[in-house]
Amino acid sequence: MCHEGNPSAAVSRFLGEILNEELAHPAYHQTLWQFLDQGSGSTGAVSLKTLPLLSCTANGGDPLAAVPVTAAWQVIHRAAKLFDDVEDGEADHPAKTLNAGTGLLFVAHLALSKLPEHQAWSISQALNRAVLHSCAGQHLDLTASHIQTDPETWLDIARTKSGSLLAWATWAGAWLAGVDEPTLAGYARYGSHLGILLQVADDFNGVWGAEGVSDLASGQLSLPVCYALSILKGQDRNNLLTLLEQAAGGDKTAEETAQQQLIDLGAHGYLLVVGRLHRQEALVALHSVKNTTPQNQQALVTLLDQVLPAVGD
Repeated sequence: MCHEGNPSAAVSRFLGEILNEELAHPAYHQTLWQFLDQGSGSTGAVSLKTLPLLSCTANGGDPLAAVPVTAAWQVIHRAAKLFDDVEDGEADHPAKTLNAGTGLLFVAHLALSKLPEHQAWSISQALNRAVLHSCAGQHLDLTASHIQTDPETWLDIARTKSGSLLAWATWAGAWLAGVDEPTLAGYARYGSHLGILLQVADDFNGVWGAEGVSDLASGQLSLPVCYALSILKGQDRNNLLTLLEQAAGGDKTAEETAQQQLIDLGAHGYLLVVGRLHRQEALVALHSVKNTTPQNQQALVTLLDQVLPAVGD
């Protein structure tokens, strides 16, 4: 495998080489690339794709040595989003999306198999545990009801569903740099809080900044709704539930009214407070690491602000 040149470009070449080696079916090869390309997007998305590289270089590690782990992270992260889209009813072609996500899971393990043997086993086992925890979190998400789910339960789901995977990504990059256990724990904590921040940002945008179908229109479990229902009682609570039911039934006026009512109830501000708290906890985790410098960690700090700009300093 050729790892020369820019690390980010090397990751793309690395994935291309794996697909060329392992796939004799050009149509499926092209499909996997299409789904991976759809996950590119904004600057924040690009930075998130290189998370293991960022944590590796923050600790003085060779970024090119992190190429296989970063490739695995990219396809695992994308596969998780594809499965999420199918489970939430947002995939245009559910069967095709499910098949692509399944293929990407195995691409991730092929990527990790290119690591030296003593590294591949430890990192693969850690990834397997992280994916299993993430699936458990997704199960809780799928079986939860916004009528009964309080904000703390929502945060526990986010920590398990998203935090587990991002904790692995930052941990794995630092592990390749050969750091000690307290440092690894610090980067895992950073990743966990980053994962929760991502979920907060998704719910914030899903209610007030959605392009296409909003979380209110799709009736999805979301933190703003969990918060609002947790502070309302009696008829006021029933009125909001009725409004949400109408919004999920396609009533645009009800959807707009619900958006404003959530703001009036303080849900908008609550999400920003939660976001700031987890941003701060992520920074505390970074600052707990001793054998590096703030300059080396700056890309990880910047990523926090790219995820949800409204909670930055």
